[in-house]
Amino acid sequence: MVNPDMETPDMAVPYTENPPQLNTKKSNIQKSNTDGSNIHSFFPSAPAAVKDGQTEVMEKREEIKEQIEYGIICTSTNREQIDEFVEIMLEVVMTKSPTIKIGRDAEYPTAFVQQRFEKITCSHIEKVLDGIRENTTRVWNTKAYLLAALFNAPSSLDNHYTMLVNHDLYGGGS
Repeated sequence: MVNPDMETPDMAVPYTENPPQLNTKKSNIQKSNTDGSNIHSFFPSAPAAVKDGQTEVMEKREEIKEQIEYGIICTSTNREQIDEFVEIMLEVVMTKSPTIKIGRDAEYPTAFVQQRFEKITCSHIEKVLDGIRENTTRVWNTKAYLLAALFNAPSSLDNHYTMLVNHDLYGGGS
């Protein structure tokens, strides 16, 4: 069977055996969200599990801020940096992964990393900020660098300051 419109279309009298039809019914343009799959809802009708998850994140973020004495250590010049530290710490606290990679080659059990992060105080944050200010090398993966710096801060703070004092007292300015 040959379709007459395909071979030589007649522009003056088009083939209209099945003319296009208009949809005269009103369509419902409002999308229904009854399955709870949209977890980014800001509306009060969000499922309870989502609300609980958001609440847990907000509570953990506040706990971290209390832990590092956010109100004391945070200034107008370092607020964005401190906020980044808080978010990295929050990711560590909230992760469900069995391990967390620190640095290029080290992978630690999540529980161990979380315990180390629970020890971070404002002194550790100051140490990390000092390290960032003193760093002159190119950092390709900033998040990985910050994660490692925060992870190492609790285990090296005392020796770090001891070495600084020794340098200032005995090493001179060179």
